[in-house]
Amino acid sequence: MNTKISCWSLIKQKKFEEACKKADEDYEESNDEHHLRNKTAALFNLKRYQEVLELSTELIRITEGRSDGDYISAGIANWLLNKPNDAVEIWKAGLNTKYTDAAGGVEIPSLMYYASVKLKDYNIEKEAVKLLKRRVRSKVSINFPGSIAGYILGKINEEELLNSYMSFPNLRTRILCKSYFYIAVSYLKKGDKEAFYKNLQRCIENETYLEDEYFLAIEELDRRDK
Repeated sequence: MNTKISCWSLIKQKKFEEACKKADEDYEESNDEHHLRNKTAALFNLKRYQEVLELSTELIRITEGRSDGDYISAGIANWLLNKPNDAVEIWKAGLNTKYTDAAGGVEIPSLMYYASVKLKDYNIEKEAVKLLKRRVRSKVSINFPGSIAGYILGKINEEELLNSYMSFPNLRTRILCKSYFYIAVSYLKKGDKEAFYKNLQRCIENETYLEDEYFLAIEELDRRDK
């Protein structure tokens, strides 16, 4: 394999099998766990969710759980393996990690909110909303993905959410991908499945492997068609 090409470049070229091999080679050479996190993105694209779960669990172990991103990946893998309770529990386990998103830890409560809507579980919803209300009090909540919390809590509307990328133009695709996902969730909560799937389609049209909701949207759409 060409040692000059990066794992992430292979992922962007949709060469996911090669990306997995490259990630393993790079990790073996450098012992830098970010190569393994790149591998999870490749594995998600290959729909090898059990391997994502195993790798994310290993990342949690070797890093002593310092990053919430590993808990997010493990939880999504569990969700896509049809183990929703395990998904919610591992997300909860990642609520107080040292490193989190730039808005102070909005992503895990937002995923819990999604789970509550899918499972129609008021207790999870109540906990997610409580966590999001706490997060938006922080000054860093102005950073992406803080707008997601504002939208779920009803502090901003759909248009404002979609326009939030204007403050972070270099993140446009990522913000739109994530935003359309949670817009879809809001329609599902209202019982509008047509709008739910329409916005999931908009989510994946803003293709980015840096937002894990992209993989949830892919699977939601695939399962609808079966």
